[in-house]
Amino acid sequence: MEDLTALEVAAQKAIEDFLHTDIEYAFTLLEAATVHRVEAFRKQSVERARTALQTIRYFEGRIIDLDTRRSIHARADELEAAIGSWLREQTEPALGDHNPSQAAAE
Repeated sequence: MEDLTALEVAAQKAIEDFLHTDIEYAFTLLEAATVHRVEAFRKQSVERARTALQTIRYFEGRIIDLDTRRSIHARADELEAAIGSWLREQTEPALGDHNPSQAAAE
């Protein structure tokens, strides 16, 4: 990064700070969705976390420093996996749930 001007360095730092903050914000939203009881709030929180992930993916390629880019990319991968896990948990029946159609077939 020694070839960059002071303005370019400042811009890179701003992008990096924004992405780190957005990642943490998205994880916070996902955690809120996990503990909140109101379904509409839960869905909205996850949707916002997904939007944050899209934003992160869009801007991560603009990071010049490869180590920083890899770090942000890895953290975004963790976020994507966490969102996917949360969504799967919401669609899978809990252990012990009774399935009436399965009972009728038995």
